[in-house]
Amino acid sequence: MSMDILRAVQVSKRPADRLVDQWFRDRRFAGSGDRRFISELVYQILRRQAELRWLVNDFDAGEDVDNTRLLVMAALVHLQDWKEEDFYQSFSGTGHNPAPLNEAEQQFLVQLELRRHETMPDHIRGNYPEWLSDHLKRRFADDLGVEMAAMNERAAVDLRVNTLKTTRDEALAALADEGFTAEVSTMSALGIRLHDRKRITGTGLFVSGGVEVQDEAAQLCAALVDAGPGQKVLDACAGAGGKALALAAAMNNEGHIEAWDVDDRRLDRLLPRLTRAGVKNVSARKVRADGSDLYPDYQGAFDRVLIDAPCSGTGTWRRNPETKWRLTKETLDHNVARQAKILNRAADLVKPGGRLIYATCSVLDCEGADQINAFLSLQPDFTVLPVSELWADADASSEYLRLSPHSNDTDGFFVAVLARADQEPHLEHIMPPPDQDE
Repeated sequence: MSMDILRAVQVSKRPADRLVDQWFRDRRFAGSGDRRFISELVYQILRRQAELRWLVNDFDAGEDVDNTRLLVMAALVHLQDWKEEDFYQSFSGTGHNPAPLNEAEQQFLVQLELRRHETMPDHIRGNYPEWLSDHLKRRFADDLGVEMAAMNERAAVDLRVNTLKTTRDEALAALADEGFTAEVSTMSALGIRLHDRKRITGTGLFVSGGVEVQDEAAQLCAALVDAGPGQKVLDACAGAGGKALALAAAMNNEGHIEAWDVDDRRLDRLLPRLTRAGVKNVSARKVRADGSDLYPDYQGAFDRVLIDAPCSGTGTWRRNPETKWRLTKETLDHNVARQAKILNRAADLVKPGGRLIYATCSVLDCEGADQINAFLSLQPDFTVLPVSELWADADASSEYLRLSPHSNDTDGFFVAVLARADQEPHLEHIMPPPDQDE
């Protein structure tokens, strides 16, 4: 079964999670245990594909083998410690079980045990594209191995409490009543981390708009915007609007938020979320890629402009492991050029004394600090507001917010806060430490 999903992922541009969901919808015969096993196996294979392909690639049995089937066999042995007898039991050909192993596949199992003891190259052991090695070494240096190992683990499920509807204490109590085990997040004052893999979207708390599913890193990004009641705020690359919802709650539905995106399908997903969350101060608009339809009318209009820029998505490899194998050097170069254009266009939308917040779910410096350095060289009206001055929990020397799965147990993220001149910026601790007694 997992082989069919893997083949679909290899030929499709759709996200793996949607392909997995569609596959199960089309095959109602699969029970909950089978669904969980197949889904987890598929994601293990996608995360650690480099290792598994390295284990498979030297085996040559001509036309007698299916490489996708060998990949699954390698995953079962290498990642789940299957023994030969497990294959004879499960690869039986009965019902919906895979066909029995042929002679070539039996030979492969023998060779696989020998191959597993050989030394893997760094990029194979770390499961990342070799062409990204220099970028990743520059970012993580001696911690590259442990950071990539963390990227290959399953991400936690984080919730952001919607303060328009409830409090964190009330949300925790509601989750407990519905049988969830949860705790407060370590960094976000509005965050909750679940310890269950049960479906949250069907709970009363979620349906009523009391919580949103949002990684803790994205919650911190929204908090660093420091949006307040009465302000005019732009979420310039809004997508499906997760951060716009957080900003609206921070503003207590007062003031106004413009949520812009080039893809109206993403914005369509925002509209029902606004209603469920009780948000009344957001206008969602499709904008042309060059901003020529809206940007001229909003010069110097916003107290805060948030750019969650299109990027490589390297910080979300735990959740979207297929994207690291789809990423190319050409795509990265295109993203970097696009980010620079968006940043410089958006600068004119910030009012004097306002702030521009640049963020990416990337761990690459070329999409983070390098972009800010280049921007500042072209935009002398802007200066960096160090995160250490905006958030009490930040490292004392932090100019930017840099997060990663190993160091912070969040998605990889970069955030820079830039102030426009003509007014003395008002610095305050906008992100007090969360109350650990909650």
